[in-house]
Amino acid sequence: MNKLGFKELVTIGLGIIIGGGVITLTGFGIGKTDTGVGLAYLLAGLLFMLSMLPTLIVGVTIPRTSYSYTVSKEMLGPVYGGMFLMIFFVGRIIMAFFGVAFADYISSIFPSVPKLPVALGIITLFYILNIFGVQAATKIQKFLNVLLILALGSFAILGLVKLRPDAFTAARLFPNGFGGIISATAMFMFSMGGGLVLLEFGGSVENPQKTLLRAALTVTAIATLLFAFVGTAGAGVLPYEEVANKPLTFAAKTIYGHQAGVIFFVIGGALMAIATTINSSLMWYCNTMLKGVEDGWFPKAFAKTNKYGSPYILLTVFWIIGIVPILLGADIGMLSTVATGLALLFYLIPNFALINLPKKYPEEWKASRFYIKSQGAVTALTLFCSAIFIALIVYNFLSYSPVVLAIIGGIFALCFLYVLWRKKYIIK
Repeated sequence: MNKLGFKELVTIGLGIIIGGGVITLTGFGIGKTDTGVGLAYLLAGLLFMLSMLPTLIVGVTIPRTSYSYTVSKEMLGPVYGGMFLMIFFVGRIIMAFFGVAFADYISSIFPSVPKLPVALGIITLFYILNIFGVQAATKIQKFLNVLLILALGSFAILGLVKLRPDAFTAARLFPNGFGGIISATAMFMFSMGGGLVLLEFGGSVENPQKTLLRAALTVTAIATLLFAFVGTAGAGVLPYEEVANKPLTFAAKTIYGHQAGVIFFVIGGALMAIATTINSSLMWYCNTMLKGVEDGWFPKAFAKTNKYGSPYILLTVFWIIGIVPILLGADIGMLSTVATGLALLFYLIPNFALINLPKKYPEEWKASRFYIKSQGAVTALTLFCSAIFIALIVYNFLSYSPVVLAIIGGIFALCFLYVLWRKKYIIK
C-alpha cells in the first residue's frame, strides 16, 4: 500500500475537521456569545491542542496505525485500550447524523426531494468509494476540499467586509459575559480534533515523525482561523436576534445579497462540509479500529482487506451503523449529542500514555524532539494538559440534559462490563 505524505494527510485532516460542526454549531455559538464566536473558535483551537499535547507528543514519537487504541493498550493496559475502542465504536452512530444533516440541506434548496433516500444515498456513496481504498478516497476528497474552502472563504471575506459598525463592541462580543465565551469554546472543542485524528494513520505515513507533526499543526491552524472568520462574519452582518441559534444561511442571504450566492454557499459550504466529513470519517474509523479488531475485541474477520487494501468488512459495519438509525426513524439529534459526549471521553484516554512513554520506549523517547529528561516534569505536563481538557468536558456536560447524561453513563458502564468480560480473549 502506498504511504501517505503531507498533502494526503492535510487533505484527510481538513475533510474531517472542516465538517458539519462549523455549519451546525456556529449558530448556537453565536447564541452564546454573539460576535465573540470568533474568539471562542480561536480559544477552542488553542486549548484543544494544548490539552491534547501529550497525545501529539506520543503520536509523533512512536507512530502507530490505530494509534489511540494501541498506545492506550501498550502504555496504560488492555482495559484502557478496550475502553477507548468500545466508546469510540459506539460513538460512530454520529454517521447517521451526517446523513440526515446532508438531506436537510438538500431539502432547503429542493423541498420536493425526499430526505430518506438522500440521507441513505450519501452515506452509501462514500462507503462504496472507500471500498476502493484510501488513495481513491483522497482523490475525490481533494476536489471536495477545494470547493468547501472556496465557499466558506467567500462567506468569511464578503461577510467581514459587511460587518455592522457595532460588531466589535463589548456589548456584542460579551453579551453573556466571559462565561458565554467559555461555554461556546467548550461546545466547539469537539470540532477541533481533525488534526490529531491523523495520528491514527501513523503506520501508513512516510517519514511519520516529521510529517505527522507538520500535518496535524497545519490542519488545526487552517481550520481554527477559517472557523473564527466564518463565525465572526456570520454573527456580525446582522443584529444578534436575527442570527443567534440559527443556521448560517440566514447570514448568507445578507452576505451574498442574491439567491445564487446563497445556493453556492449551501452546496459548496454546507453540503461539501458534511460530504467531506463522511468521506474522511470512514477512513478515520477504520484506521482507529484495525489493531483492536486484530487483537480480538471484535471478530477478526472485520480486519480483512480487499485488493485495494481496504478493510471492506469493517467499512460495511460502519455503513450499517450509519443507515440503520435513519431507517428506524431514531432521534438523530439525540444520537448526535450522545456521540459528541462520548467523543470527548475517548479523546482523553490516550492523553495519559505520555506518563509511561519514557519507561516503555526509552530509546525512542531520548531521540524525540520533545524529549524531557525529568520524569516528574513529564507527569506534571500530562496532568496539567489533561486537567484543562477535563474541565472543558465538565463544562460541556453541564449543558446536557439529564437524559443524555444518563445515556452516556449507561453506555460507559456497558462498555466497561464488556471490556472486563472480553479481556481474557485479547492477544497480549
